[in-house]
Amino acid sequence: MLTMVAALLAIVPASTNAQTPPDRRVADTTDPVQASIAISTEYFTANDSRVSSIIIGRSDVFADNLGGSSLAGVLGLGPLLLNPTATLDPRVQAEITRVLPAPRPCAGATDRGQVILLGGTAAISQQVENSIRGLGYCTTRLAGAGRVETSVAIATLFTATLTSPRTIFLARDNNPADSAAAGGLAARRGVPILVNPVATLHPAIEQFIRDFQITNVVLLGGTAALSQDVENRLNTLGMTVTRLAGATRDDTSAVIARQFTSPTPTQVGLVNGFNDDGWTYSLTAGAVGARENLPVVYVNTTGVGAPVGSYLCDTAPGEIISFGPAAAIPSTTADAARTQANCAGTPPPTSCTAFTPVPATIFLETFTVPAGPNAVNRTLTLHAGDVVTITATTTNGQDPFLLLEDPNGNVIATNDDIAPGNVNAQISLQIRLSGIYLIETTDFNGQANDVELSVTSEPGPSAIELANEVRTIAPNATQDLTFPASRGERLRVNVLNLSTVDPVVDIFDPFNGPLASDDDSGFELESLVSSPIFDDGNHRVSVGDLTQAGGCVQVVVHVYPPLPAAFSSRVLQLNPNANGPIGDTVDLLPSEGVTFLSTDQGGTTDPTIGLLDPGANSIGFDDDGQGFPNSLLELILVTDGLHTVEFGNLTPNTGPAFIEMLVRHRPGAFNVISDFFTLSGGATTSRTIELRVGEVLVLDTTADDQNTVDTIVDIFDPGGTNVSNDDDNGFFLDSRNVFTAAQTGAYRIDVRDLSGNGGGVSLTGSVLQ
Repeated sequence: MLTMVAALLAIVPASTNAQTPPDRRVADTTDPVQASIAISTEYFTANDSRVSSIIIGRSDVFADNLGGSSLAGVLGLGPLLLNPTATLDPRVQAEITRVLPAPRPCAGATDRGQVILLGGTAAISQQVENSIRGLGYCTTRLAGAGRVETSVAIATLFTATLTSPRTIFLARDNNPADSAAAGGLAARRGVPILVNPVATLHPAIEQFIRDFQITNVVLLGGTAALSQDVENRLNTLGMTVTRLAGATRDDTSAVIARQFTSPTPTQVGLVNGFNDDGWTYSLTAGAVGARENLPVVYVNTTGVGAPVGSYLCDTAPGEIISFGPAAAIPSTTADAARTQANCAGTPPPTSCTAFTPVPATIFLETFTVPAGPNAVNRTLTLHAGDVVTITATTTNGQDPFLLLEDPNGNVIATNDDIAPGNVNAQISLQIRLSGIYLIETTDFNGQANDVELSVTSEPGPSAIELANEVRTIAPNATQDLTFPASRGERLRVNVLNLSTVDPVVDIFDPFNGPLASDDDSGFELESLVSSPIFDDGNHRVSVGDLTQAGGCVQVVVHVYPPLPAAFSSRVLQLNPNANGPIGDTVDLLPSEGVTFLSTDQGGTTDPTIGLLDPGANSIGFDDDGQGFPNSLLELILVTDGLHTVEFGNLTPNTGPAFIEMLVRHRPGAFNVISDFFTLSGGATTSRTIELRVGEVLVLDTTADDQNTVDTIVDIFDPGGTNVSNDDDNGFFLDSRNVFTAAQTGAYRIDVRDLSGNGGGVSLTGSVLQ
């Protein structure tokens, strides 16, 4: 949460009402009805084909219009017009007929209407509704017993318009100071705004949360706007709660404006948020804010506060629009805003030109591989989903050889370019398991080899781009970007230098806790950081400059959908066919997908794979035919419980096979832990994860390829009670725990070694919602 105290910036007096082109003024009037029409005229054409409905709110009270501002941005995509309570203003009537296509009668009780009235007849009278219906338009009224209930009615239609949003914005019901700038952001996010008393959570809000299965609540303003008791009650209901707030109302408006990302806005609106009628301009402008990517920030008659000035400098909008008359936003204030947008007249660096990002170089080193059977090993953290390319290039004419081991110690890729004489080797693959990988470099001919080893990383095919934009970092400053992310996803941030910057990147969770940081220690003047997401809400990405000189960077942000796969692999000694298959049991769930692969390792076996359901019925078998050195079996499960996996061999020989198992959990699952560690003989290692009521945890614990560890796993709830125990007494998945969390909180996982031998253990866990 930002806590900067707003300090007014110095203003250079101006003698005219003119603004610097292309900056302009819209709604140059103190009449709220005329102001709403002026904004509508500015952004909507006659018979606008994009518009299917218009919102009408009362012109003298803000509360109903707060939810209407965001509703207008998602339902009908039309303007929010303000009208007196008693009668239809002729100017409003003219604007309705100008913007809307031809009127039509209502098509039944479920028709959402062409003109939507906010509030009961005490807000917008029946006479107003009758006048609009008399023009031939279908009307709908959204009303409740009070302003809180009316906001629920508005939000209910909002949720019916979209696909059941799981997030709401919550604002205080008695003052628009902290929230009136949020209408455009809420519509852009597809999030309804509801109002609530300052002190306690209103029962109607609590019921809405339950009815629509809301999981995230964003509070607009600090505890003076919505108390700590409100926040505590939301936490009790299991909500993920965040606040958009600053020390003052203009500070809060800047915090809200910074949520407009991807792309960075090219225009910003100014509203005097310190005047009593400031909501008139911010809410009606907010109704078009989502469509136009137009945030609104607060200023006053004497200048621009420091937080808003900092935002304008960071955003550098090409156009600043003053909403309201000169008496509210004098030209001196508008000029001060332009000065800040130009960063006090400092031109941006000339090299701020974006380019198509190339794979990020995350490792680069030159070293000598000694002659003989020697190797140089390097370890590197790689992230699931990324496509990684490892290249070894000789600088003295020798022939390098590469080998890559995963966090479980399995060799997953090698490359020597087939024949002697090649001067490079390269491995390229998509990473399936996050963790520490080992890269081994040797020489194909056993000669001393001078090698340059490089590793690059780029987003995999499932990554979704959230941002790709150029930012200017001022000297001794940072740039903050905010992105919504959900539990189970992964954020990937790559920052490229475009001038003289050495970037440093930090990712913070919705509670401002650090998740990940990367500065590459000056390496390649580029940063790449990736982090799993553990909480729903807005995550802050902070980009700085280690040189403190300032300059241009390109920020590329991707999000990976949940990666729910649990992966296990090992080398297994297969029996001759006369001795029958080797079997083990694994606990599987309906709708899970499983892939089993058995590959001959010694040139002596022909593997087979079979799967039996809990009733010992065969539900899958693969042998690939006589003579094939591998088998692959893929299934979607319909049965629940312990399934038996049988690994067989069609030949009369004994020999090793490389066994892999991949479990793809049912839709909605996401990974919560992926770890590799070494257990001492008979020892216990503990890990902690956060779970919520009703979530199903599937925990897989697998020994490394040395097959020395037989694990047993105990899971303890937040009160210390053992809620799950499993050891499977087996070789394949040494332990698999499946249980449902009965309470929200921190669960402890204890992993013990039953064998007394010790060894490496892979621990992966996923949550099913």
